[in-house]
Amino acid sequence: MGSLASAQIMGASLGAVGERKLRALAAALHLSEALSAQALDVFALMSGVWGDWEVGDSPRWPNDISDDGTPFEFSASFDGGAPRLRMLVESQSERISRISSWEAGIALGERLKARGRADLDLFERVRDLFVPHTGAQGRFSLWHAAVIEEGQPVLFKAYLNPCLFGLGSAPYVVEQALHRLGFAQAWSFVKDRLASDPSAEIRYFSVDLVERDSARVKVYLGCSDSATAVDRLIAGAHNIQPNDAQHWLAALTASQGPFVARPILSCFSFRREQRTPDVTVHVPIRCYVKHDAEALTRVSALLTPADADRLSAALNAVSERPLNVGRGLLTYASLRREGDATRVTVYLAPEAYSITSRRPSVPPASDFRSGVHKTSPRTEHDSSHMADAQSLIARNCQLLSAQPLFRHLACQGTIAQAERLASHLSLFVLWLGDLFRFAQERATDPTVATRLAERSQLAAVRAARFRADLGAIGLLPTSLSLYTEEHSLIREVAFARVADVISTEEDCVRLGMVLSVSAICEQLLTAGFAFAKQAMAAQGPALPPQVTGVPEPQAEQHASRGSVGVDCIEPNIDPQLSQINMPDAVASELFATINRCFESVLRVVASIDSVTFGT
Repeated sequence: MGSLASAQIMGASLGAVGERKLRALAAALHLSEALSAQALDVFALMSGVWGDWEVGDSPRWPNDISDDGTPFEFSASFDGGAPRLRMLVESQSERISRISSWEAGIALGERLKARGRADLDLFERVRDLFVPHTGAQGRFSLWHAAVIEEGQPVLFKAYLNPCLFGLGSAPYVVEQALHRLGFAQAWSFVKDRLASDPSAEIRYFSVDLVERDSARVKVYLGCSDSATAVDRLIAGAHNIQPNDAQHWLAALTASQGPFVARPILSCFSFRREQRTPDVTVHVPIRCYVKHDAEALTRVSALLTPADADRLSAALNAVSERPLNVGRGLLTYASLRREGDATRVTVYLAPEAYSITSRRPSVPPASDFRSGVHKTSPRTEHDSSHMADAQSLIARNCQLLSAQPLFRHLACQGTIAQAERLASHLSLFVLWLGDLFRFAQERATDPTVATRLAERSQLAAVRAARFRADLGAIGLLPTSLSLYTEEHSLIREVAFARVADVISTEEDCVRLGMVLSVSAICEQLLTAGFAFAKQAMAAQGPALPPQVTGVPEPQAEQHASRGSVGVDCIEPNIDPQLSQINMPDAVASELFATINRCFESVLRVVASIDSVTFGT
């Protein structure tokens, strides 16, 4: 896992993060203002208690909605018409426990019922079968989903875990639930599938929260063996054609199986008036592509050109990173035949806490029946270059500039604020100095070693110039206490990043870390010195003697630079580095390391902002 906490997320509440991403998604899908407002209202209702909780560095409770524990996801459906929007949430309350999520989910259902937005009759008939008593397994017990589309009332659904007491108990639980709900024929269908494929497993159970006669009941079966096995499993469904699964899985995974990373899910949807169910095939595409850019390409091949454009806009609207940096933004793609059309639904993770590193390529199998993943042949486009890392660094710098600290630094400040800021930034530069030296000393590749030597020299000059600049305006960080408790976070982050450089065996990872830290330092020192200079100058006669005695030519030199007086690394693409190639495994380590660095710097920036400005 490579950690990525974006600048817009740090310090925000879970509800605010969800609302921002939901607005961006609705705009990308060109939803009407009324539908967008309805979606925001539904999300506010469903996010409940945890909507006001700060995101923080890690999720407060483990859940399976998303890989990183973010307790909600959004999805969008495409079939050539107006897109449908969907959201899925896990409820929670204070005094977090395995049971509290269930109780919070029950409370959400009651709120929906009280507002006339849900009918709980069917849910109440089976509720006792799914209560997570002591000893229950699994990380979820109750989820809620909402489907929002033009011209229709919002459809709410409940998702229950039939595997709480083990996979072996799931058939009994589902059999009992279906019989209680009057779907005996549905159990006969499911039982036949389980009997024909012993490897198939029941994973989820769902019921629409609408009146009895129009409600659907869904059973999800997982299958990992092969695309052919999935085709056999879904055969007999109302809306399927021969070899659908093989066609879809080849398009989305470039494989015919086995699907060992995560199983393919077949969702059988039962209605009272329909003898056989409809089926939707859910493909965990994130497990079978190298990165989200590849996932976008694969899903787009199954869409109309207009829908492919909408999907691309949607992914880029909710993403906090380049799509080729990691995988897991697009978690699942599901496919469902509806008449002559195929509805494709994509499921989007908020990535509030982390992203999943890029997946190394798997050598193509000579014959998919051998059981080895079959992938497309490698092309020049598939290789990774240092330019990809530089693009990620530039994106991180852009996000960094949106931090509250930078807004505060753009305003007039006081001498006290300038002194606190100077002490923190001086310590940041001081302790990160070892990072550049260690990276240079450990490099073995001649090209990388040369570039690291250049950046190490520039870093030393930058640190010296920064301290000299501060001294010239009357701020002497050497006279301040740099080793107090309030600086502990900077020490922790600096030492952790130095450890990254020392522990890695890859020169490209060292170079990427140096480029990232250089760009971040440039931003912080430039904005910090400009703020301190303005704060000191505004005090007039109250300035320390050192400032009033600065020779005029030196003062003019500071004014002409407008910031730290050194040619620092800019957060843009260095053409001399762009073509450095990296194996996939090295690229994955590099991106994860850069993101770890960025996440930790965001924590430091938030801490400096709090100490300096009392936020």
